[in-house]
Amino acid sequence: MNIPTPTVTWEEGPFGQMQPIWTSEPSVDAIKSVVRQNLDLDQTIEVDFLAQGGFNKLYSVKIGDTGHVYVMRVSLPVDPHLKVESEAATIELVRQRTNINVPGVIAFDSSNQNPLGYEWILMKFMKGQVLETAWKAMTWGNKEELVKTVARSLAELFEQSFKGIGNIYFAKGGTAPRVGMLPSVENQMFNHTLRVMILVKWCQWRSSGTTVKNISFKYGAVKFDGGFNFDQDQAEGLTSSPDGLPPLSTKPESISGHDDEEIEDAKSVVRLAEKLIESIPLFFSNASTEEAEVTYLYHDDVNRHNILADPGEQGVLTAILDWECVSTVPLWKACQYPLFLQGQPRHDEYFWPEAEQVASGEEVEQVLYGAHILEYEQTKLRRIFEEEMTKVVPEWSEVRQKSIRQADFALAVNWCDGPFTHRRVKVWLERTLAGKKEYQRLEEVNLFEES
Repeated sequence: MNIPTPTVTWEEGPFGQMQPIWTSEPSVDAIKSVVRQNLDLDQTIEVDFLAQGGFNKLYSVKIGDTGHVYVMRVSLPVDPHLKVESEAATIELVRQRTNINVPGVIAFDSSNQNPLGYEWILMKFMKGQVLETAWKAMTWGNKEELVKTVARSLAELFEQSFKGIGNIYFAKGGTAPRVGMLPSVENQMFNHTLRVMILVKWCQWRSSGTTVKNISFKYGAVKFDGGFNFDQDQAEGLTSSPDGLPPLSTKPESISGHDDEEIEDAKSVVRLAEKLIESIPLFFSNASTEEAEVTYLYHDDVNRHNILADPGEQGVLTAILDWECVSTVPLWKACQYPLFLQGQPRHDEYFWPEAEQVASGEEVEQVLYGAHILEYEQTKLRRIFEEEMTKVVPEWSEVRQKSIRQADFALAVNWCDGPFTHRRVKVWLERTLAGKKEYQRLEEVNLFEES
């Protein structure tokens, strides 16, 4: 069998972030061959491209006149084996232990030793309309009902507790699923050298310098599995060039060819990361223990593209998608709003112009008007989500309130090197450390407000 060798290259995006590039297109004929082989079919197969994400391409697979439709998810070899293995195991766990509608796995291959030459998952096709498309046409009552349903679904997910931070994998011998390696693509916290260093220091603080037994993750070619007893220089050296990515450094030999402003920006990011590291004890308690921490299953990417709703009954949730972004996390992380409800708080609507004025106005005004409406709705719907979640998990709201600073710190780590978020993190950290005012959430920081 002549199997193509999948490769991935990286190029710099518009804002300096590295993004993966497909060097070859998955073959439609190969997809048909894989499906035919795994489902033992002799009917005709129709394959159509559906969508593309950061690391995957999706195809619809229709089987002859049977009416059966599946989705084939083809993955780049960004984190070989781990990502696909974990997603398949997580979906199966959720399907068996909860009533959440998920796209059941029909078959999968976490290697590239197949006619397609890529890792893949064949899943059940889930009916419904993407919430991003359905949202504007939904009545307020339907939006409320949908949010309540999502809350009840995520409450079921919350009830799945484990030992240790990581991802779910199939256990050998038919035993209960195990918590294992946390793939690097699962969490943006691990996509930058500075973020890895902050994570390492966080683990050292939490373990008081002893071996950390409750977390393992992979950053490029480097595997961390407990034993975080090395300093910042060692961390930078280990993670400087993973899987072909260029070194992320502000040393002179790494910054030639850039203007003075870019160099100063890079140095400013490093200084902010160092300040975040110094601040860890102010945000997290020291919890040195030889026992693995109790963790909870948490889907950190429940956005409007990963929620399907019934277009005929728009308050009905038909599925939650994209389970490659699901990990077992500490309690404070598990008690956060889903992504589709996160946003800038907006409590007033007095500033809204009449719809007729917006429709006849400039395009920028129309976009801002829509963004303000969404923020206002998200603010109201967060309260509804919290009320519904608390009915099922009484401690959820209290934990969320007590863990606001930890959640903001995690967001600051993800934002610290962003071209549009770096300064906000810097101002937020300065104000928080000064302690002169009532605590202000990171997302609420106004850069034009006096300190």
